[in-house]
Amino acid sequence: MAYRINPALAAELENYGAANASECFNCGNCSAVCSLTEGETVFPRKFIRYMQLGLTDKLIQSPDPWLCYYCGECSDTCPREAEPGELMMSARRWLTGKYDVTGLARIFYTSSVGSAIILVVLAVILGLVVISSSGSMGLEEIALWSYLDSHAVHNLGLGVIGLVVLFGLVGVINMVAQIGKAARFAPRSGGGGSDWFSAIFSTAFTEILGHRRYITCDEEKDEPWHQQRWFVHGSTAWGFFGLLIATMAHWILDMVGLKETATWVPMYSLPIRMLGIVAGIFLVYGSTTLLMKRINKGPDKQAATSAPSDWVFLLLLWIAGITGFLTLIGEYAPPMAITYYLLLIHVVLSMELVLLAPFTKFAHVFYRSVAIYIHQQRGATKG
Repeated sequence: MAYRINPALAAELENYGAANASECFNCGNCSAVCSLTEGETVFPRKFIRYMQLGLTDKLIQSPDPWLCYYCGECSDTCPREAEPGELMMSARRWLTGKYDVTGLARIFYTSSVGSAIILVVLAVILGLVVISSSGSMGLEEIALWSYLDSHAVHNLGLGVIGLVVLFGLVGVINMVAQIGKAARFAPRSGGGGSDWFSAIFSTAFTEILGHRRYITCDEEKDEPWHQQRWFVHGSTAWGFFGLLIATMAHWILDMVGLKETATWVPMYSLPIRMLGIVAGIFLVYGSTTLLMKRINKGPDKQAATSAPSDWVFLLLLWIAGITGFLTLIGEYAPPMAITYYLLLIHVVLSMELVLLAPFTKFAHVFYRSVAIYIHQQRGATKG
């Protein structure tokens, strides 16, 4: 297959953070230490070479960049300080922009001003929709869902989730279509190509939720376990999904008539409330730790460089988590108007966070899951 050279690829990738690609002289140190190197899949040297040569099609038609978890060992051993780990991260940002049909991901990854404008405009729109059916703020006792119409919030939330599924699915279809053009996959020996259930289970639980590769990356790190990336990233992911499950559980129970929002039915309310509290603790801890590492630019290698999207994602997570806890505290404190405003901020930012998932750092969940599934199902790429 013939591939067209794109001389502007290196300059384009610089907008996503790949500023040091030209420094690499292909010594191979990075591939020698990378645990992902196997067969003809040479991490990350091969993909840096694609960047240097302008092989856009080769880069976009491979799922392999998504298998990298940026452990940083390649960057630590690079004699030219080309930062191969960051180059791979930049490739994933660039790929996210290529899969996205709206152009929002490209703005979030390349423009701080554009990101800020989108965040403010979207928050204002969501806020106006939410308060359009709001009631009064009762100060004799706190009645949060008398202030916000729970059914209106539920319906808006379902619309947000629908959009996320739509844009996420479009992005995944674009990704699979690009990868399919290369037709470079062969089933693993032993019938692995037909064991789709095992591949899905391994992808979802062992890799995405279990963070197996993160744990492998952290095996040689001299950090306490609660500061290691597998636990910090795991806390953030577990917290987010736990809160999403708790929220959806409330909605479903309300829709089927078993429990209205803000009413107390011990059989249903207590487990959901406890799940929300535990998940919130994980979320706040994970997002706070990640933010502090990025502010301090370490000790993890990937914390040294951040795109606007990285900050957007983490800040929204952190604010949503904090306002959720403050709202919960406000329910049991003396009635104050600020509790209602905290609920409004929490609802708007939570919806904004979910709505922007396909265009920010959270998009990794979509694309990395597909890449790992392909790797599990059909074997490592060739060529």
